[in-house]
Amino acid sequence: MLRSTRITLLLGSSLPKISKPRKNSTVSVAGRKRFYKVVGTKKCAAPECTTTADEENAWLLWTPRGKTTTTADWHTVTLDSKPLRTPAGSSLVVPSLPLALSLAVEWDSQRVVISPVQMPLMTSVCTALDQTWVLRTQIIQKCMQFLFNDTTCYFTDENDDRVLFARQKKHWRTLHEYVHAVTGQRPAALSSSSGAAAGFGKLPHPDELVHYCTNYVTQLDIWHLTALNTIATETKSLLIAIAALQGDFHVMKDIHNVVHAGRVEEEFQIENWGLVEGGHDYDRLNASISIGAARTMLDLIHK
Repeated sequence: MLRSTRITLLLGSSLPKISKPRKNSTVSVAGRKRFYKVVGTKKCAAPECTTTADEENAWLLWTPRGKTTTTADWHTVTLDSKPLRTPAGSSLVVPSLPLALSLAVEWDSQRVVISPVQMPLMTSVCTALDQTWVLRTQIIQKCMQFLFNDTTCYFTDENDDRVLFARQKKHWRTLHEYVHAVTGQRPAALSSSSGAAAGFGKLPHPDELVHYCTNYVTQLDIWHLTALNTIATETKSLLIAIAALQGDFHVMKDIHNVVHAGRVEEEFQIENWGLVEGGHDYDRLNASISIGAARTMLDLIHK
């Protein structure tokens, strides 16, 4: 059992150098019986990031934006005093003690059989360490693609369905006003009337808006980029994801509002045609868990 007296902080210890995951090092613990007794955390050395040709400021990618990170901020999780590694074999290091403690709680909550789906924070952290760090360029490109097919920019025609249009307007117009206030530009908004929405391969956003979003995404560290990618993927909207990360848009401070903004049409269809058990309910739950874990990871980093 995890108690405060059993989460030992060992000062001055260090972990191996962090690098790209080793080949053939992936280890899955899903379904295994609990093989450890005591879960803890301990202070560790900051990650030693090797600068590569395409990432001259590699260290900045590890440092959470808006936070001054020192070597004293880095911690790891231990199982029976042994430092934990990610599924791809990288050293598991996080830039705050509150995040490390929360990861430890997730591991200690695995009473009999280890179930990764019950450890959403661990999933978010490992995604940052194993995927975002290695595939950063591809993830940035993926996030930017959501901008040109942003779900919040496709409105139904008011004359076709007044109820759905009202809900879209409720969740999306305030978001677009926020984007306009921040960037000085309004996102392209297309209506289903006259087939306009189907006539473009990409949404015709103003160049200034595209430039703002590009700069914003490319300057993110691995922690915030992971959260952005998670939220954009679940909501099919880069605009929602950016607003959710910014912190100064009061509507998106509530996780439920973030989830609802990305599921307007799905929830509308459920109300009209019914919920498919094992389908719609799982999609709704997975979206809430993934988005909640991404935001919680960032909140814990900044505590």
